[in-house]
Amino acid sequence: MKNTIFAGLLVTVGFGCTQKSANRQQEVVVPVDSVDFTVFREEINSIIQSSPKELNIINFVNEKGASYIFDLTLPAGNAEKFETQEEISLSWGAYMTDMIYANTYNRYDVVPYLGEIIKKMTERLGVRDQIPKTVRMLGQLSRDQVNKDSLDYFASQVVGTCRKELSAGEVSEVYALVFIGASIESFYLLTQLTTYAKDNQEMIRYLSERRDLAKSILRLTELFPTGGALHPYFEKISSISGYFDSHPDFTEKELNELTILIRDIRNDLFHV
Repeated sequence: MKNTIFAGLLVTVGFGCTQKSANRQQEVVVPVDSVDFTVFREEINSIIQSSPKELNIINFVNEKGASYIFDLTLPAGNAEKFETQEEISLSWGAYMTDMIYANTYNRYDVVPYLGEIIKKMTERLGVRDQIPKTVRMLGQLSRDQVNKDSLDYFASQVVGTCRKELSAGEVSEVYALVFIGASIESFYLLTQLTTYAKDNQEMIRYLSERRDLAKSILRLTELFPTGGALHPYFEKISSISGYFDSHPDFTEKELNELTILIRDIRNDLFHV
């Protein structure tokens, strides 16, 4: 992990939660003379391409009869707490996963609001020009502009479009962080919903097979510089991957232990 220097850039943003917060300034820290992530583009794209996706995980828990539990998702108000490039990118991924979760369960009252949060995060990061199709799709996720069929279409397409545009763009570090955030949120939902399920043996087995996702999160984290936003969480991320390595078979005991590990890092990362 390499050292990095950061400089502050003030931008005026509005998160739409309240009129007051919509007008306040927030400091977004952007890297200067940091690691050139374009040299890692192929490696990042390869890791992500070969990893399980959040949609696969959400579809699985839905097929197994798990319910939609709004309280498990990342609070919308937390969006104002994220200030650095790393924090915003990570939480962008988490809110994407929550939007997939809501859309899969036909929660059309939740999808547009999450789309608006994600759209404003792209503005704060200054990556609109890198993902123009994604931005247009997010703009369609408005309560006043589309019906339920359109909401379902745009919400189901936006993540794949975003992934394709980020992988081809010049912001590989953002792409890696978005994927890490989305994957940790996916892990959180999977473990929590598996814990709540009555007949959860298939879900436990599926969870035990997600050592591939844990390894991908760790490999991407290792690319980031010492002193960055991920550095305080590196040991916890490493411990999750290590837990899979040391527990080839899962029972209720392993489920409960891993659930705690993932809950703790997820809540720390996203200030829950």
